Amino acid sequence: KLNQIKNETLPFIETLIDSVGLAVVVVEPTGQITYANDSAHRLLAIDINQTIEPEQWSQHYGLFLADGTSFIPDEQAPIICALKGQKLDNQEIRIAPVKGRHKGIWASINLRPIYGERGNITGAVLLLQDITERKHVAAEAKRAYDDLQQFASVAAHDLQEPLRSISGFSDILANSLGDDISDQSERA
Repeated sequence: KLNQIKNETLPFIETLIDSVGLAVVVVEPTGQITYANDSAHRLLAIDINQTIEPEQWSQHYGLFLADGTSFIPDEQAPIICALKGQKLDNQEIRIAPVKGRHKGIWASINLRPIYGERGNITGAVLLLQDITERKHVAAEAKRAYDDLQQFASVAAHDLQEPLRSISGFSDILANSLGDDISDQSERA
């Protein structure tokens, strides 16, 4: 009966995981991948039959720090952090695979260690979400904001001279009319 439940539940769980739109990777402490959904295969070109040591993940899969140019160092590598018992949420990384599967994306990564019955770490789960479009929209919004700020600064500077001229003419008019300015003219 238990095997029947497992056999019926597993396809449901795999379908559920595939439908959430996240790349899901389950890894053993050796670096052996025990599960990777379709999104993970697409983003990282994972070969489930290949074992990549956790220390080699950054270079093998093209995982870069948020600066987009520096490989994630071993001590910060998501898989190593999870295997040490750390949890991470929404860490932004750049994935630019060396094998040219895609031009590179921005991803938000969450990870959790997997604990066995005795409380020991038996693996890790990594969740990756492609946030490339969100990063592009944010960058475009920042450029538009910077352009608007620059325009406002130039416009404010350009308007100062006509205002100085008007102020100067009003001072000349006030001086030339002297005491002949009516109360109504002064208020206007």
